[in-house]
Amino acid sequence: MLTLLMTEWLLLVLLVPAIVVPVVLLLGFAGCDEVFGLDRIEEPEPAPVIESATGKSLGVITLTWVIDPTATEIEFERTKVNPMGPSGPPYRFSVTASLASHDDDAALEPATTYTYTAKAKFADGDLSLSSAPVTGTTLPPPTFDAAGAGGSGSGTNTATATWPHTATADSTAVVVVGMRWAHRGGFLPPSGSPTRTATYGGNPMTSLGVVGLNNAALTAINGTFIYHEFFGLLNPPAGEQPVAVTVERAGAASITVEGCSVSYIAVSAFGAVTANAGTEAGTALSQTVISAVNELVVQMFTTASAAITNYNQTLRFTGMANGVGIVIGDAPGSASVPITAQRADGVDYAALALRLTPIL
Repeated sequence: MLTLLMTEWLLLVLLVPAIVVPVVLLLGFAGCDEVFGLDRIEEPEPAPVIESATGKSLGVITLTWVIDPTATEIEFERTKVNPMGPSGPPYRFSVTASLASHDDDAALEPATTYTYTAKAKFADGDLSLSSAPVTGTTLPPPTFDAAGAGGSGSGTNTATATWPHTATADSTAVVVVGMRWAHRGGFLPPSGSPTRTATYGGNPMTSLGVVGLNNAALTAINGTFIYHEFFGLLNPPAGEQPVAVTVERAGAASITVEGCSVSYIAVSAFGAVTANAGTEAGTALSQTVISAVNELVVQMFTTASAAITNYNQTLRFTGMANGVGIVIGDAPGSASVPITAQRADGVDYAALALRLTPIL
């Protein structure tokens, strides 16, 4: 009898685990899957979604995402895209999951593309699946966009020049107009200073700097006097727009005006303007501009007569076809930007340079 009982107990000891354990594993014992993390093993948490990675400045990309509301952090992995070879080493960082967005500013380079992936992290330390990759590109330094056709006009007390220009539809765009004008006194001496205006798509532009050839005063009256000037407009309207520049001076016997427009993108503001003028003998024209890396220098030379040649920077407009001494160009910013050209011997000249500030 004792032997029989021991045999039955031994069978129970062997059979019960063999039945109960599979049932628990198949159906789940109340709370066991959560206690032992079996729910996450069976069904991993869904990956977050990186909605956007948008360049905000030279060194910032703004990230937005959608994530499980129970997640505590979002862990990003960033790699630099190298079009000519393998990607750079990964860089990882974490952000509080509940934030609406995050500005990644950790050692990013201008005009560079980066790829981002992300995982959701939970309070118990678990990580979700990895998100789909999304790329973002930092903004470049100020960059040339387009040049207008330019135009010229003439009159007695007033003169207007018009032409079309199409700037990129970008909130970081600017338009710069360079204009050259001359006025000559009439039977009665003109009075006051000439009035100059410029518009882009009907929007008034701001005068950024003006200088006369050989540094002539704006109020000069005895003879013919030539000047040039920069105008600027931030965030210009999109699409083809009319540009108009006008010069008025009561009592002038004649006024002539010529100009052109140039647009740029990735600009935050108009910076300092510097001028140079003279009438010394020789053919050299030069202006050295103190600027900074990642800025762009827009520059203009004007002379009293004859074309300007051998401009050493990127030429965007020249009045050569009309025999008028005006050129507009640009150059990358640096501690010292030398700008040179050639003119006719001893002809009065002037130079203007405008610094375009990047989006930092």
